[in-house]
Amino acid sequence: MPASATELQTVALGDEMEWTREIGELLHPERIGQDELDRIRVELGSRAYQAQYQQSPAPDGGLLVRTDWFQTYQAPLPRKRYEAVVQSWDTAAVPGLDNDWCVCSTWGLIGKDIHLLEVHREQHEFTDLLKATRTLKDRWRPELIVIEGAFSGIDLANVLRREGWREVQTLKPKGDKVQRMSTQTPKLEKGHVLLPKSAPWLSSFLAEVAAFPQGKYDDQVDSMSQFLRALDAQPFQIRQINWYR
Repeated sequence: MPASATELQTVALGDEMEWTREIGELLHPERIGQDELDRIRVELGSRAYQAQYQQSPAPDGGLLVRTDWFQTYQAPLPRKRYEAVVQSWDTAAVPGLDNDWCVCSTWGLIGKDIHLLEVHREQHEFTDLLKATRTLKDRWRPELIVIEGAFSGIDLANVLRREGWREVQTLKPKGDKVQRMSTQTPKLEKGHVLLPKSAPWLSSFLAEVAAFPQGKYDDQVDSMSQFLRALDAQPFQIRQINWYR
């Protein structure tokens, strides 16, 4: 278990008891507090600290995607300032402790820059997945909702289309997860993708990106690569960016 929780975590203790750790909650603050962990990180270096104390042996900066490629922004702009908002859904087939997560990443386009506005990451039954999709649509009013054209994503898209959601499009995955992300890394290297300086979901997102493709989970990475691919897909009526000028 990581010394500092990077995601909401429920741990079974036996005898029907559970312990829920919030993001950032220390494993045993009475034994090793935050000041001590900060000192250890400096002494060991980030790579050794991540492996020994966070149980996440990923090299500094990431394996495939370097976290220092991301720029930052202070706070989301008013919705009308974004030329377009796009949501990218990577859905899981079955919820459960060791199964994948349902992830929706929301992106705002302004000029050549892209703001990652929110990452929703939960394990949903299909009914709850529908509720989450509606909630996030109401919150951000996206011009485009991209849903992975596989497994539960196909069912989700079909239901939403029957409800008259014209902004819904599906993308069938091409190649494996590493190939899909590798194809999109030039966009990230340009430095036009910005993350907020702080957000409840930010540390989990960065940890997964840094560990990819050797991390336990990759749903947030899949959602991001799908969104970046959607920018290049001609049938989608959203403002296009020439990344290679």
